[in-house]
Amino acid sequence: MNGAYIHQGRLHFDKSPQMRLDECLANPVVYERISGRLAQFTHKFFGGQQGKDFQSLIDTQQEALADLMREMSKNIEMLNESEKAEIQHLLPMLETMPNLVQQQFKEQAAKLSARLADIPSPETFNGAKDFRGSMGIAPISLNNIRPPNVMHKIWEQVSASGKIPSQISSASGFLEQGVWAHMNDSEPTWEDKIGGLYSLLNFIGYCPDEDLHKDGGFRSAMGDHMHASYAAFAQLFITGDEKMAKKTYAIYEHLGIKTVICWCKSDKQRGFVLLHGEEIFQ
Repeated sequence: MNGAYIHQGRLHFDKSPQMRLDECLANPVVYERISGRLAQFTHKFFGGQQGKDFQSLIDTQQEALADLMREMSKNIEMLNESEKAEIQHLLPMLETMPNLVQQQFKEQAAKLSARLADIPSPETFNGAKDFRGSMGIAPISLNNIRPPNVMHKIWEQVSASGKIPSQISSASGFLEQGVWAHMNDSEPTWEDKIGGLYSLLNFIGYCPDEDLHKDGGFRSAMGDHMHASYAAFAQLFITGDEKMAKKTYAIYEHLGIKTVICWCKSDKQRGFVLLHGEEIFQ
């Protein structure tokens, strides 16, 4: 939070962390656009974005990225001469960054397109539905799993279906060799890991969120996994959503995150009961 940054055409150095946060939250539309385009691609695997193929979604991501790069370049151009002088050592990198980022995106997009080329009927694709159907695991069997080692027990049932390549021995391995493979040598962030596992549990069918094929249901689930990511930095996470509590517990236990998960369970006599840790599985 102490780094210099450009916002609304001005170079800023000395502002309080709260002011910096407030400005970051007031992102221009261009940032919201690229975030939305990335989410559309994930939504496709849950049966959303019907009528669109994968390439069209990749193309819209590329357009949104180009808009973002233009916005960043415009901010640099708006700086006055004295401000440019303060970041003179960074200007060569900032000038080449847009083309470099877009070239890297094109290369990764080409690899991704090749991997998705064999999916039949991409316009009506519902990966989650197809995957759950092929596993042949009754939802009640998954959803009755209890601690300890929740993620490992889930993965035992999934791998026993014979639908997972033998070299993938864990949920994290599935993400590393599939979802995160396009990141090359980059280390996934905590948000990448937690968000990826949260989406994976929804995909598999462990305490899945409802209506993931619909825009509203998918946006709600995306918000939940963001909350789970942020709560990893807290001591306590309280939610009234049983499914979210159980998925988050499984992920935190797997990753060794010490945040205590609490579920506010409705109770006719007392209004609610606050359960925490393994109690949420009773």
